[in-house]
Amino acid sequence: MTIFFDIFFEAITITSFVIIMMLLIEYFNIKSRGKWFENIGKSKTKQIFFGALLGLIPGCLGGYAIVSLYMHNIIGLGSLVAAFIASFGDETFVMLSVMPKKALIIMGILFTLGIIAGLIIEYFFPNIDKGTVFFKKKHFEIHEQDICSDVIKVHVIQNIKNISFQRGILIFGLVSFIIFLIAGIHSHHSEHNHYDNNHFDFFIIEEWLQYTFSILAAISLYIIIKVPEHFLNEHLWGHIIKKHFLKIFGWIFIVIAAINISFTYIDIDNISYDGYYWAFAGAAILLGLIPQSGPHIVFISLFTQGVIPFSILLVSSIVQEGHSALPLLAESKRSFLLVKFIKIIVAIIISLFGYFIGF
Repeated sequence: MTIFFDIFFEAITITSFVIIMMLLIEYFNIKSRGKWFENIGKSKTKQIFFGALLGLIPGCLGGYAIVSLYMHNIIGLGSLVAAFIASFGDETFVMLSVMPKKALIIMGILFTLGIIAGLIIEYFFPNIDKGTVFFKKKHFEIHEQDICSDVIKVHVIQNIKNISFQRGILIFGLVSFIIFLIAGIHSHHSEHNHYDNNHFDFFIIEEWLQYTFSILAAISLYIIIKVPEHFLNEHLWGHIIKKHFLKIFGWIFIVIAAINISFTYIDIDNISYDGYYWAFAGAAILLGLIPQSGPHIVFISLFTQGVIPFSILLVSSIVQEGHSALPLLAESKRSFLLVKFIKIIVAIIISLFGYFIGF
């Protein structure tokens, strides 16, 4: 039962992060009459650099943001790939603490590889994601009421006096989430990062991330309180909550539960790699396919012990991106598989380079 609640809270936390990012993006786009992200959307190159920069943010904050932008069709697949290659999830915190110089080198290499891969995707294979649900999909809709009613104008007193069911639920959820973060219910993840035979547990919420998301949640709460009823019902409740919340939460819960059940029977620490380069490379790619932080820590440990070369650690870092891919998996399995396929291709090229060059 304890494991069930751990999985539930992990899934609801990740889902809340994603929903908050989507809510903020929706609000600022409507507030600017669709011009907020226009500058980024006009240039594929800018999108790719922007995505790679977001991917460099330690943890999954940048990943959640880039997935939200992709789901809203603001950025393309190239930018998403750049972000996911540049990111290696919560393990960034571990690498920066145990080997900061090597971690910065890896981050620089991943940033460069992400930009190169993104540019290749956008300029040589622009329609590669044509079959995905986000291809040329108009996600942002600006209604006449949005133009006529000023979403900047504060309606706090009126909204509180005549509070609707939807606004009440959103306020309750955000207040609960803020209390949840401030109370540090998940602080044990930062103190006891481990994986064992009972529960695969490697969801890090660093203190600065707790405060960051508390601030973002507080901003979202203010937006929920002040916006007109039309904006709240049509955009925040109708678009984000009804269309995405349960779907994202359900898939994230199922995936995390499946991973935990799987690792009840698999002891990562005792996986045999036989000392061969390609066995290490293959294991790094296969474990990197798991959309959760954790497996990559094995390769960090092996590298610090001198068991594997730098190129294997780099391969593992390329393929995995922590929890960031979970909301993408929930919304579009095809997009998820496509991004993973591209990352595997990049990882294979790097492993070949590492094998023949010897690094």
